[in-house]
Amino acid sequence: MTAAVVTDSQLSGVLTRPIALQLRWQYAQRIRSDYRAHETVSAMTAQTSVELAEHIIANVEGYLRAQHP
Repeated sequence: MTAAVVTDSQLSGVLTRPIALQLRWQYAQRIRSDYRAHETVSAMTAQTSVELAEHIIANVEGYLRAQHP
């Protein structure tokens, strides 16, 4: 997917730097929940992660629908 974003300037307009930062935060939370059993992930953090993922997916799907009507 990274290669597609790099080579597609319009898609990189959808996956902006703020979204990249959100994805980095989500990755850090996943590492935390998967590999650091002694640390807890709050319900709010989990819900925020789901909402961010849904937002990013909706943006990419909107882009793809616009490209391939």
